Amino acid sequence: MFSTEPAKRIKIEYEHSSASNDTSSTSLSSHLDFVKCRCTSKLCYLEEKHHADCTLVYKNVNINIKTKHSCLQDFVVCLGEVKSPQVSLADESVIGQTLQHLQMLLNLQKREKIYGFLTNFKHITFFYIEANEFDHSIKYYKSQDLEMFNYLPATSSSINTITTTEQSRQVYINEDTWKILTKFLTMNIDFYEYTQFNINPLDDLLGDKYNIRRKLGIGATAIVFLLEKNEDNYSNDDLQHCVIKIFRKHSYSEVLSNELKITAQLKQFNNSSKFNLFFEDTLYSPPTGNICVLICS
Repeated sequence: MFSTEPAKRIKIEYEHSSASNDTSSTSLSSHLDFVKCRCTSKLCYLEEKHHADCTLVYKNVNINIKTKHSCLQDFVVCLGEVKSPQVSLADESVIGQTLQHLQMLLNLQKREKIYGFLTNFKHITFFYIEANEFDHSIKYYKSQDLEMFNYLPATSSSINTITTTEQSRQVYINEDTWKILTKFLTMNIDFYEYTQFNINPLDDLLGDKYNIRRKLGIGATAIVFLLEKNEDNYSNDDLQHCVIKIFRKHSYSEVLSNELKITAQLKQFNNSSKFNLFFEDTLYSPPTGNICVLICS
């Protein structure tokens, strides 16, 4: 099922935004307040077999994709496919690949909804898919192909023009399309409906000190990852490795709070069997109760 719903949703959000949020394509990168774009065209991180050309994650998620990237699939907010201008966005194989990656991520993260886009630099198309939790069916929505640039004869004058040498014409950005794209990349975090973890872009995941290396284990309430000290972190006070436990839902915050209290009490025992050594020391845990960083033993 295809409709223009993705572009409509973004456009409605844009029209209701304040004037201070109005951005142009020239300042797009400086307005990505919540997400960052990673080039993943050569990284098979989706089930270690597939990849998207463009992967968007929260800005505070630090993963060294050059050395290890399989855990990236847990933190993806939305996807983008970037093709050459010679590739038609109407090509069924290109659309099918985009939808395959979106559905794969939907299943991996057990999300209800996910957004994505497909572009060949001349046009851009937005996608939106959602899962029905009752019959497990998938609905697909596709916007119309939106022109990213317009062309004028060389004698015309326009703001934001680029004169081409190969052709006697000028290229200028289609501001309506770029505003939609800008808004898509700068939405309120609730718009993306990322629900894999109970985190947001303002949480301190210690990204200035550590990068997420690999997944260590999965539990009913949380997933545990190994953290590795950043190459540019020269502090002697920071350990080379530690562990971060990230909880899935806000309702599990009380679970973490109780866990930390019980662990602290158990570690006070100092008997001959060294019972206290079986529990890790807590390095960092914010009041939000959604993450916990532990010292590796």
